[in-house]
Amino acid sequence: MRLKKYLVFLFTIIITFANGQVKPQKRVDAKDLSDKQITDALLTSSYYFWQKIRHENGMYYDGFHKKQKSTERGSIANAGMGLMSLCIGHELGFEPKAEAKVVKTLLTISGYTKGFKVSRNQKGCFIHFFEMNTGESIGKNFSPIDTDIMIGGALFAKNYFPENAQIAMLADNLYKTVDHNVFVGDWRKGQIMLNMLEDGSADKGQTLPYNEYMIVAWMAKNHPNHNEDSQKLWNKFYANTSKLKTAQYKDLEPVISPSPKRFTSMFTFMFNYMYVHGFSNNPEFLQQMKNAALTDKAWWNDQDLEGKQDYEWGTGAGINLRGYSADKIYLDKLGNTNHIVSPHILAGFGPVIPNIVREDLIKMYRDDRLLGRFELEPSFEVLWRYSYKNTKWKAKSIQGVDFSTMLFGLSSLPEYLGPEFFNKYNDFFGENKKKDEDDGVGFNEQENIRYIDTVYFNKKYKPVSVIDSARFIVYKIYDDESKTEGRYLKTKVSGEVLYDANYSNMEKKEKHGSRKAYWWNGKLKYSIDYSHNRFNGELTTYYKTGQLKRKDYFVAGEFKKGNCYTKVGKDTTHFDYLVRPKYIGGIEEFANTINSNLEYPKDAKGLLMSEGRVIVQFEIGKDGKVRNPKIYKSLSDIFDDEVIRVISLIGDFEPQKIEGKVVKTIMYLPVSFSKNDWCRVQSSPTMYRPKSSTSYNNYYQY
Repeated sequence: MRLKKYLVFLFTIIITFANGQVKPQKRVDAKDLSDKQITDALLTSSYYFWQKIRHENGMYYDGFHKKQKSTERGSIANAGMGLMSLCIGHELGFEPKAEAKVVKTLLTISGYTKGFKVSRNQKGCFIHFFEMNTGESIGKNFSPIDTDIMIGGALFAKNYFPENAQIAMLADNLYKTVDHNVFVGDWRKGQIMLNMLEDGSADKGQTLPYNEYMIVAWMAKNHPNHNEDSQKLWNKFYANTSKLKTAQYKDLEPVISPSPKRFTSMFTFMFNYMYVHGFSNNPEFLQQMKNAALTDKAWWNDQDLEGKQDYEWGTGAGINLRGYSADKIYLDKLGNTNHIVSPHILAGFGPVIPNIVREDLIKMYRDDRLLGRFELEPSFEVLWRYSYKNTKWKAKSIQGVDFSTMLFGLSSLPEYLGPEFFNKYNDFFGENKKKDEDDGVGFNEQENIRYIDTVYFNKKYKPVSVIDSARFIVYKIYDDESKTEGRYLKTKVSGEVLYDANYSNMEKKEKHGSRKAYWWNGKLKYSIDYSHNRFNGELTTYYKTGQLKRKDYFVAGEFKKGNCYTKVGKDTTHFDYLVRPKYIGGIEEFANTINSNLEYPKDAKGLLMSEGRVIVQFEIGKDGKVRNPKIYKSLSDIFDDEVIRVISLIGDFEPQKIEGKVVKTIMYLPVSFSKNDWCRVQSSPTMYRPKSSTSYNNYYQY
């Protein structure tokens, strides 16, 4: 194998071989190493990482964890990355038993290892995470992209070991038994499904160009049973780079991106380079990858951060101070707010800017602050993410799928395997095997962009920074850039859905469409149809056993008919699902209490141009008492303080009830003031935020 002639010295300094395994020996200080020895050490340690996360059954853990609890969680994507790492290790001379290990991994993935069967859905899509010893699913995310990263690794190994018929059979079978047609949504928009359900249908949510889902588009387009939509999607968006959007940083060359306002997380270029021959063999895409690298470095050099050096850059994905993020560069706001440096991204650009990558990684490794050093074992260190928001922060885990670009990028340097290594073995389907048809077919529609905010919560429903401290995960999934329409999804950490609601306005919490909640045992708790915050359609609730509890029917908020049932399914006396809070004494008494106590502030004479309004938010507790008043829409401090004073004087409510159970409620009340020195409340409090988002600050002047 190539490289043995110039890696021999490295073995005597840093590693030894035993039974085909890289083993740590003696740590050597960076200042005592030559440049070449440093890159050798980084390459060797990066390969050793993949040995560390390989299970005896041939599967791969989701990453390396120092103190976290998810040590028995396997990753189907990492299985593909691990297969590719075995080919790299074999070519470098690190892994003499690579071929046997590839077979073992493929047998286990395919279900031929006793006691292990990784979960797949009815269309062949693999589960994202699984229990390492059994293959049982962790969560319900059957993932197209993770499936195809795994398949890509299998096909890469098939090409690398062309004489091994068993590898070829297993790899081909994995590919052919996945129905890729269901992964493609609306080809006119470039849609690829984010997640699949157990029955083989698509879950909600799609991704749009440009990102790493180019891998899925490539696999779908070349699949033996592909349909026209798969081909049309590729022709419209990926036949050449002119079909894709771009973003431009300052006067640098434009970069293909999901939106003109932001760049993609940079690992997308590297993943596509590794797995998509239509990318790595296309000069247009390679130029875009180089443009992305220079943009990333330029953006980092423009950040005014104390102590940051020009060799510190890389914008990618992995653990951060608050959990996990796929960092991006934005043009209209600050991206990567924690200023996380990702050395594995820097390395991943090795195929297109090898000299810069080599030089900057050496400098980063020699940096005596040791910011990026991560110790796998006392003798093996790699470079991993660190933050300029908090330079004392140290990552406690490395995510394998993200760290893969360190090994792949380093090995692509000319002194090692060179960029041609990947371009040779990722030619899964044969160059020009299929002729692209109807190039340019489709409509020039403006794509809808989805944005997702993710927050982790502990069992007390307080936000936490990392997933390992969480019991719940809340996703806010927006349908457009304005973040208006969208979906609120709450799941267990393991992925089971607890709550799923659709909104016509996320900020105002205006429910529109279906809303479902689930008991902790996974059974449906209730299902409600809404039209602009009003019940409209069927409302059903269930006991924890799954037995139907009620079935009501509404039209535009008006109750029409319904039935309630006992735990054994018998009809029982019907009662209202929702009983709203009522002021004790009635609405007129509530208005009188406010208006009789509300005074126009003496210091506010002449403050208003005409009239204005304060909106106050307050809580009605389970005991009916009013608590925690605060201003939702401000007029000015003078008027705001008067409203808060008066709200504290009102009496008790009959609390809200849902399904007969008392619950606390948030209410909103508008209070008006006029320049003619009057002030009043004109309506009862409402549960919902005001329809208008207009600021009332324009009503006053000083």
